[in-house]
Amino acid sequence: MAGAVSRRRFDPPVALRAALLLAALAVALPTATAQEGAASGDEAPRRLLLLFEVADTAQLDPAQTLLLYESLLVKLGRASEMVAVLEHGDEPSPASDSERSQAARSRRGDAWLHVRVDGRWSGLTLSARAYDLLADAPAFELSWNAAIRRGAIELERHFWAVVTEAVAQQFRSGGRKVARAVSRETLTIAGVPGTRIRGLGDAVLEIDEGGQAALDLLLPATLSYRATRTGYYPVERGLYLEPGIGILDLEQERGSRWALNAYLQMMNYPGFDVSFYPVPNLYWIKLGFNTYLLGLVLAEERDQSMLVSYSLSHVNLSTGVYLNAADRLFRFYVGAGIFARIMTAREWAVYLEPIAPWGLQPILGMEFSRQTRTRFYVEYAPFFYWTVSASLFWLSLPLEHRAPYLPIIWQDYDQPAFYWEIFNFRFGIRWLL
Repeated sequence: MAGAVSRRRFDPPVALRAALLLAALAVALPTATAQEGAASGDEAPRRLLLLFEVADTAQLDPAQTLLLYESLLVKLGRASEMVAVLEHGDEPSPASDSERSQAARSRRGDAWLHVRVDGRWSGLTLSARAYDLLADAPAFELSWNAAIRRGAIELERHFWAVVTEAVAQQFRSGGRKVARAVSRETLTIAGVPGTRIRGLGDAVLEIDEGGQAALDLLLPATLSYRATRTGYYPVERGLYLEPGIGILDLEQERGSRWALNAYLQMMNYPGFDVSFYPVPNLYWIKLGFNTYLLGLVLAEERDQSMLVSYSLSHVNLSTGVYLNAADRLFRFYVGAGIFARIMTAREWAVYLEPIAPWGLQPILGMEFSRQTRTRFYVEYAPFFYWTVSASLFWLSLPLEHRAPYLPIIWQDYDQPAFYWEIFNFRFGIRWLL
């Protein structure tokens, strides 16, 4: 393998380290078979050294690089029953044909295949060059573009077909066939009862009451799956499974029950909430307050203070639901709440504001973060004030900072009515406990 795939330069996730054992199985069995054929007088199969290189300009993370290499290694092992594939190891890929030929001879190989990858996951540029040492001539040279849109499952299918077909066509032997490390096995999947799994077959699997599901597979195989269960974080992975793995544990994590929220209303006034999730990752109830006792606004005049204070606070109670999965970068939710308006007198007496004592508040929000437990959010949460007199409410608003309001009046301005504060946004951070 080249430097980008070298284990010296990155530490792949634990789930993908199983691919290294798979690679050893894919190579060891054909190699042993070749030795047995030579001992019995049969012509040995061709021994092809794989050289894999990732360009310095490639935009691939270590897990993606490892998936590309291991999938190519396994597909080459299945390409022809007359070809045994050898790994180059951790050293950088040789730069010239002569060095590549020498590397193949040092491993008792009679051919080599150099594959180079550049680009990103959604747009890859690939090239392959093979050389036959027995004929002392190039075997083939290929270049093509590809994109991976569905994840690791594409690598298991036809992604490397252009290379594997060329190898099967160019490198042939009249000797005994190389055995393949492929077997049909029943894979047991362990998880939370009710979990639904997509990607492991045409049908959706569901974990039974015993916490297991069974699936018949040809192993080794490249798999990409997504497991979802209400109240738990989704599990989405791409990995290799080798024969004899037996049980695949989904290792699901229950969603949070509590969260703390801190925000600025219109980037001026602070607010704090505590959230409780009766159904984790789905349904929430929130209690908190926001206050106008201290705020920061841009002064229109130089002699004006940027600090403002009004003897008013809101006590808020709301509830709502999320609209998409908990592991998405952008997560949307809707909700609704009620609030009470609290006045604070000079003697720190607290009482209900008499003109507009309460109101309603719809909520349309979006969370965004790459972390599970800490998420930023923005909400559009307009106030609908219920006032005993529309005219008195209008007169009670501060003249120097009067936000856009829309009165919703049924009869006249001296009757009860709603006032809609049209623009009200919250910008905050949420810590899931």
